[in-house]
Amino acid sequence: MLTRNYREFDNLFNGLFNDFLQPSFYKESDTPSFDAEDVGHAIILETDVPGMKKEDIEVEFKDRSLSVKSFKEITEPKDKKYYLKERGSIKFNRFFNIPFYIKVEEIKCSLEHGVLRITLPKSEEHKPKKITIN
Repeated sequence: MLTRNYREFDNLFNGLFNDFLQPSFYKESDTPSFDAEDVGHAIILETDVPGMKKEDIEVEFKDRSLSVKSFKEITEPKDKKYYLKERGSIKFNRFFNIPFYIKVEEIKCSLEHGVLRITLPKSEEHKPKKITIN
């Protein structure tokens, strides 16, 4: 059932962005959801990563593919007895295929109040250009 929900999410995401920003991933249960907003000059991706520090997250852009990886190990003393233990180490890996060129040297990434924000500035060749008629 979870896999079906993820497929529905993929279909909705693809439909909303009309193949604008293609996610390329297998989403695991603890992988955070992302928002991708087109603000004209850039695409801004945001996701909630509560409790994460910047040292726990790796963001990489290569060959028009954005990779967001995280690993945070939560260790507990072994002498504790639990009735319920749902929290544990957190690991995720997301890839996004970006179907346009961006200014790689101007990519920005920030982490504030548990929100990871990645700004991908569009290259000039992908911005609308007004053409005058002679």
